[in-house]
Amino acid sequence: MPHKAGLSRLPIWTAAFVALICVGILGLSGWREWNSRASDLKNAEIEMANLARSLTQHAEDTFELLDASIIGVATRLELEGTGAAAISRLQTILESRKAGLKRIHGLFIYDERGRCLATSGLAGPNISDREYFHHHMQSASRDALIGNPVKRRPGGGWITTVSRRFN
Repeated sequence: MPHKAGLSRLPIWTAAFVALICVGILGLSGWREWNSRASDLKNAEIEMANLARSLTQHAEDTFELLDASIIGVATRLELEGTGAAAISRLQTILESRKAGLKRIHGLFIYDERGRCLATSGLAGPNISDREYFHHHMQSASRDALIGNPVKRRPGGGWITTVSRRFN
């Protein structure tokens, strides 16, 4: 009889052993997935940091390129003035520079009242109410100003302005 009792417990022990093996496999699989998740998160963090650095460098390069163009125009305005002949020459320069700067929406020259003197495209509206215009009116600084994003008046798209005062 004792032999028969041991045989009746064999399926229970087998089921317990199989359940233990299954729990072990699930545990190892879960541990491996958790470690893989942590590795994937770290890699994603590194990729995002690299992308942020790349975008920052791209923006800085664009602003530096634009500022170099603006410095040239401002210097020319200060040397030649804002007479009709000088503005006509600057109009041609603005159009050629705009053609070389594909990322730039437009180049504009405004007078002390915010009226457009010359542009690389369509004549700009009066900007006397814009924050960057007020900054240049109130400050004698000739440094470039990267303004807050504003909505374009024709079309309503968002733009970031880069401006410089000329005397």
